[in-house]
Amino acid sequence: MTNFIYNLFAYPSAWLTAVFHDAAIASANGGELWILLVPRPIHVTPECCGFNFFVLLGCYTLLFILRRYPRPCAGPAVLLALPVVYVTTICANAVRMTCAYHVACLSRTLFPACFQPVIHMAVGIAVFLSALILSHLLIERIGLYGK
Repeated sequence: MTNFIYNLFAYPSAWLTAVFHDAAIASANGGELWILLVPRPIHVTPECCGFNFFVLLGCYTLLFILRRYPRPCAGPAVLLALPVVYVTTICANAVRMTCAYHVACLSRTLFPACFQPVIHMAVGIAVFLSALILSHLLIERIGLYGK
């Protein structure tokens, strides 16, 4: 199951990140991806696939749909919302990979190596939290916010 989730979320995000940077993608032993950038490649690990964000955004969207629509109409609305949540997750994850790469390149000259994991985590939090806030504003704007 983990390999399926990795393939479903990491490959499209890595491909989109590679398109942003006009770079190639290589697969290593075990199927993990590398985005071949100069001066440093990006290693896309299973933790980088963005599945947790998908679950969070999916539950968040589901909550708003269930509050807005009566139960018989909620099913089709959920089925329409799931692809939007998936595409949003892939785009947000690709932006996170891109931002994390560039911030890491800059922060290596400013901070010691022990700060790098914290900086990487902070970039992920900033990008995913921004995506959640923008998603909320969009849902509110198009009228899916509770009655």
